[in-house]
Amino acid sequence: VALTVASAAPRVEEQTSADKAAAEALFDAGRKLMEAGKFADACPKFEASQRLDAGLGTLLYLAECYEKANRLASAWATFNEAESIAMGRGDQSRAQIARERYSKLAPRLSKLWIKVADGNDPATVVKRDGEPVPRESWGIALPTDAGDHTIEATAPDRKPWSSHVIV
Repeated sequence: VALTVASAAPRVEEQTSADKAAAEALFDAGRKLMEAGKFADACPKFEASQRLDAGLGTLLYLAECYEKANRLASAWATFNEAESIAMGRGDQSRAQIARERYSKLAPRLSKLWIKVADGNDPATVVKRDGEPVPRESWGIALPTDAGDHTIEATAPDRKPWSSHVIV
């Protein structure tokens, strides 16, 4: 397990100073856009910054940006992730902030429930917004960001099905 975790984590020496500089510039741009109330533009900046140089502070800003952009399920999941990371680092103050924020979001979450008929072909594939929905998630109300979503299903020897839903 330790080998798997170690190989999955980016190595410090693989990250270039250019990546760190770009991450910092993206983070600053995201903060300025948030201050201007342009949350839909700010969130992708924080996402890109986090991909280049993952940091707990960036993750908390990203979660806040999602919340202000009314992407409550994304905010909830990101605050939850931030709490887990903070706890792992022994950063109790940030863990508490993240815990309080996702706890307040939980009752406000919209959920999408995808019911798939029993007896379906094992090769049936269900997608939400182009991304596969794991079989284990079928029939469970999953936190979902507000907005338009496309649900698609395909199965061998069956006509493809799709539906547009607004959450």
